[in-house]
Amino acid sequence: MTDRHGSFKTEIVPINVAGRHYSIERVAEIDSLLDKITPEQFLEDERLPYWAQLWASSIALAEYILRNKITADSFIELGSGLGLVSLAAAESFPSVACTDYESSALEFAERNVARNCSKSGGVRYELLDWRIPPAIGMFDVVAAADVLYEKRNIDPVLQFLVTHTKEFALIADPHRTTADRFFEMAEKHFEIELEEIDVTLDDVKTGVRICRLTPRRR
Repeated sequence: MTDRHGSFKTEIVPINVAGRHYSIERVAEIDSLLDKITPEQFLEDERLPYWAQLWASSIALAEYILRNKITADSFIELGSGLGLVSLAAAESFPSVACTDYESSALEFAERNVARNCSKSGGVRYELLDWRIPPAIGMFDVVAAADVLYEKRNIDPVLQFLVTHTKEFALIADPHRTTADRFFEMAEKHFEIELEEIDVTLDDVKTGVRICRLTPRRR
């Protein structure tokens, strides 16, 4: 199934997450987005449309949240992309902040949550740059899927978790070498538990590690 969003083509992808059947809208032709990035935009922030794809790590993190029936009062997702993790959180969290650096990502996330979840009213959508976050307080659960793909993300993501995590944080990562350094640094601030989840997406099997980080009490 395809339709049009703006000037690029999208498609609806059916996926099964922890026994739930979701229909996720994503960009069908990534090249059409790449063509829209000007040289000035790339030089300014090396901006690439990572948000437009459905990633194995987001499926694994959504699976973990649903299967373990994780819930608390407040939840925030960093780098939400298409919104699958926030969608899973909306099933049980009364308050979900779905955040991303790109406004187009939040538009897709809002449509995906509304399409698949009857509790979408508890989700708010906010632009957020984790490098310079506003004063937004703490959240019971902070979550992010596959945000450690570049070394420059390690310090700001870790600092965000240290500053904004009340109960625990959840990081999903497909064994990127850049993430290894993050986990080494995180041990100073958090107790860490790891779980492995295998995800098959577009006929490709990916092993994803789910890292649960609980703040060390001092």
